[in-house]
Amino acid sequence: MKLLLKTTAILLLLFICMIKQIRAQTEYISVMGNQQVDTGTAFMQGFVHGDPNMNIPLAQKLEPAFWELGWNLAFYYDFIKSNFNSKITINISGTYMEKMLISNPQQAKPWLNNWAQWDAVVDSLIKISVNYNRPVDYWCLFGEPDNDFKGTNAQFIEMHRRTDSILKANDPDAKLEGPDFVSFGIGKLLWFIDSLNDVNVHLAGISWHEFGNYPEDVYLHVKQLRDSLAVRPQVGNPEIFIPEFADPSNRLIPGWNVRMDLLF
Repeated sequence: MKLLLKTTAILLLLFICMIKQIRAQTEYISVMGNQQVDTGTAFMQGFVHGDPNMNIPLAQKLEPAFWELGWNLAFYYDFIKSNFNSKITINISGTYMEKMLISNPQQAKPWLNNWAQWDAVVDSLIKISVNYNRPVDYWCLFGEPDNDFKGTNAQFIEMHRRTDSILKANDPDAKLEGPDFVSFGIGKLLWFIDSLNDVNVHLAGISWHEFGNYPEDVYLHVKQLRDSLAVRPQVGNPEIFIPEFADPSNRLIPGWNVRMDLLF
């Protein structure tokens, strides 16, 4: 009985310590509304999607420069521009999935029916942007395709080729960014860039996510890509986006995936 009580006490103590640690870990965000953002790190911020019920005055103090939307262009666009005046990226696959009643991106098949539904969604979005004077800064096609796009490589490139064509036909200044890979890989990024160049598509921005890496790793990845682009003058000088970032210390923290946009 004494052994059982001792064991129970030890387990209870460990549980209390764990709860205290979790509480301490969750209290890690500070907003200094009375201080200017360090210009050396001002690019390392932004929001994804957003909630109209958020504390707007508090969020405004963060001065977000970028915001990515997945759907409902008309509503969220006005909300973001009127409150934050951030640059906006539209993720087209979000709207496509909503229109097609698809909840899992791995079930999305935009190439069906000779791309008819996909083309219609793209055409509708760009027409809303142009006709209602809601200019979109960047268009992204498919979030984390190296994990969720289940078509062929040829279909992935064709999706970008035809989307670029539809966007440019309605707005010659439309800017495409991608591929929004779930992880960095110089081989797959260069394959993507070179394949698009073969069909005369040149991105305004190259994007991927960084999970489990330190900020210095991100800089090394950016340099590696920049060095590779330097010997590819035909693809221009695209910006580099890191739409989602989390370093190794975040992995055990509840709510660790607070959105951070990095622009290089």
